[in-house]
Amino acid sequence: MIGFVLTQIVTLSVGASMTFSNVMSVGTLVSYQLLLVRLNLNIIALTGSVPYFLDGIAALRRINDILSEVPAIQDAPDAIDLPHFQSDIYFDNVTFNYSAERSGVKNLSLKIRQGDFAIFVGASGAGKSTIINLLMRFYDPDKGRILFDGVDLRHVTVRSLRSQIGLLMTRA
Repeated sequence: MIGFVLTQIVTLSVGASMTFSNVMSVGTLVSYQLLLVRLNLNIIALTGSVPYFLDGIAALRRINDILSEVPAIQDAPDAIDLPHFQSDIYFDNVTFNYSAERSGVKNLSLKIRQGDFAIFVGASGAGKSTIINLLMRFYDPDKGRILFDGVDLRHVTVRSLRSQIGLLMTRA
């Protein structure tokens, strides 16, 4: 800012001297001063935007990191496309723990038949989201298996599984 003011003063001083010596007209000096003021305002606006550009660059790096992350769950080499859902979803004695300190579900056996509705209700930490995450195959069970029409989800492609599932999540 001080640099702009000093530039303005020097330009005005030199321009006044040139105008006084009849080297430049008053109109030219005024036009030049207005042009310089406008240029200074644009430079100030641009420098004020630099932090936003830097934040944007940092955000793009984070997005790139997320997009380049390899999912923990991968299709098995012999994975098949899941046939169109016909009969039932069965959680066969499923146990899953997020870590040694944080449990998910233990020995869950549950059958959901085609046409039935399943609603998972319970306190925070009861395993509702864990059941959905296992069903969507964001995680694989530590023990037991999850079957779609008798086919273990670990043997189907993730894309074909997720293309057949729809979720409706609400708050009570």
